[in-house]
Amino acid sequence: MTHKNKFSVHKQNGYTIILIPNENNTVHISACINSGTNNETKTNSGIHHLVEHILTEAWKPCGKETCNSYWDKKGVTMNASTNMSFVKFYVNGLKEDFDIMMQYMIDIITIPLLKESTLKIEKHAVLNELLILKNDSEHKLIDAFNKEFFCNEGLKYDGDFDVQTKNLEKMNMKKINDFYNNINKEIIFVISGAGIDKNIFNKFKFNKFDKLTYYFIKEKEIFTYSNKIIHIYHNIKSTIFMMGIPVKGVSYKMSACLSVLHSILFQKLRVEMKMIYGIRVELINLPKQFILIKGTVENKHLVIVYKTILSIMERYKNEPFPVSYVKGMKKSYKLSYYNNSYTSSFFANYYLRQYLNGTMISLHKKYMDIQKMDVKMMDFNDILFVYMGKNIMK
Repeated sequence: MTHKNKFSVHKQNGYTIILIPNENNTVHISACINSGTNNETKTNSGIHHLVEHILTEAWKPCGKETCNSYWDKKGVTMNASTNMSFVKFYVNGLKEDFDIMMQYMIDIITIPLLKESTLKIEKHAVLNELLILKNDSEHKLIDAFNKEFFCNEGLKYDGDFDVQTKNLEKMNMKKINDFYNNINKEIIFVISGAGIDKNIFNKFKFNKFDKLTYYFIKEKEIFTYSNKIIHIYHNIKSTIFMMGIPVKGVSYKMSACLSVLHSILFQKLRVEMKMIYGIRVELINLPKQFILIKGTVENKHLVIVYKTILSIMERYKNEPFPVSYVKGMKKSYKLSYYNNSYTSSFFANYYLRQYLNGTMISLHKKYMDIQKMDVKMMDFNDILFVYMGKNIMK
């Protein structure tokens, strides 16, 4: 069984539109504004998050009820999210509701109904979110990491919930309108489902967004390339740590390599040394990429775990990964390839990630590339290590 589904990329009135026809009876429509907290400053930190909330409710047919309630009554799921590099909205439903789902997504992005009443409600919702995030003790670790790892002002304050709360209090409709009407970042629509083809452009009008002036702009530097070790005091028996490592390369191939690295680190630190429960190793894609390694360790084992991670990474910069681990990763990926539920939502999310990462290839080609590729540790030089716990490393 192979998954050689087709996709096509189009430009329409300044928008990028990805069409993904498939044989499912469902339709998934996403809209992605290619701008996130990386395009904020300290004085407007958090504005993308608030705009995300407001736009989901910015549709006239929802009337006096919320748009969430409107879609609940139609059996359609909808949601939105904001991260460091983009804001994404989606609706997912049966193909019989395609027309109305499509119109909703076009309208909230291109001609949103921005109301004072919505702003008031959503400011309160965002405030509650910030309070929940602030109550998580790890937010101090993440905030310290961001402020040392990034030179981009928006990313520095991505985890500073005190600053975002103060900014939220000052937000008004003029600031929201000025901000949204002057977004000059690419907006991408992804439409996945049965019968999707170019006739969609005859049926729906993608209203021109006057401020949308370009597709790709060379991104500025976002990393400080810091080599520091930073301690955040927290009086607990365990220590939480984060390691950030800027890297370059093709994202899906790098992710495959990191899967092997994760297996090796887990084997050493958990199985052999019995010093951790689990460890997270992943590639974070922003305008530029970095490796994030995160874990929790008993205070007394922090130094040896830190040195072991560095030793393993340095070792495999200079020699190949063990063949057994590489074979295991490829078989695991093959298993996922055959076991995945290939829904309209799966295809929409997959091709959006591919597009944003600059590697627009089919699912089948990605699978074949990973099966054939040489897997080796990527080169790196700069490592930031931030940890939160009782003891200071010596």
